[in-house]
Amino acid sequence: MVRVMIADDNADWITSCSTILTKEKDIALCGIAMDGEEAYNSYLINKPDVLLLDLEMPKMSGADVANNLSALPEENEKRNILIVSGKAQEQIKFRELKKIYNLIPKPVNFDFLIQEIYDVAKFNSKPVLNINDIKMVFSKLHLNHFSKGGLYLLDAITLCYDNENLLDNFKCLCVILSHKYNVSEKNIQWSIESSLKTMSKYVKREHLNTFFPYHDLTNFPYHDLTNRISPKQFIELMLEYINRNNL
Repeated sequence: MVRVMIADDNADWITSCSTILTKEKDIALCGIAMDGEEAYNSYLINKPDVLLLDLEMPKMSGADVANNLSALPEENEKRNILIVSGKAQEQIKFRELKKIYNLIPKPVNFDFLIQEIYDVAKFNSKPVLNINDIKMVFSKLHLNHFSKGGLYLLDAITLCYDNENLLDNFKCLCVILSHKYNVSEKNIQWSIESSLKTMSKYVKREHLNTFFPYHDLTNFPYHDLTNRISPKQFIELMLEYINRNNL
């Protein structure tokens, strides 16, 4: 059973959402809040598996609720907040907050929302990613995690591990990283692609196959700039490597 709490100052939205969620046999509504302070306090009391959180609320904003919860040691590693807001364009900068799993714009597709709730519950049962193990793989592939491109790529892998939906939208991934590092999206993309270009100069096909033996990399185009492995392809390879090796 997934325990869900709703925090929103729109009573009609709460009624609609509650009605739909209570029809799900594996979802239980464990709390409702109509302002930020109530949301924060109610969360601490009810300990929901998933918090549906509006951004603009009285007394305390949704962003402040998420930040304050993230500051608690027992909550820091959980990514169990779904931001549900009509401010779709303003949501993107909140993705880097550790507790936020995804951002869902209003009007809401409830089929998608319900699936996201189950995905959040499933994600929080996943082991925490060991970043040092990823850095070790990077070093063996001639990817410098101290460089800008290596740092951005490491963060991109971490974000996609946390939320696989991002894998299908590399542009969105670049936007998130651009907000985090205060650089342009083009700079993020160029830096990542440059790191992969460096890798392709040093890593032979046979060496790459030892890391990713479950993929056919025989036609991997190392020196063809128009067909070089894409960031999305590399992230996919790394995510499968992580899952197969229990990193």
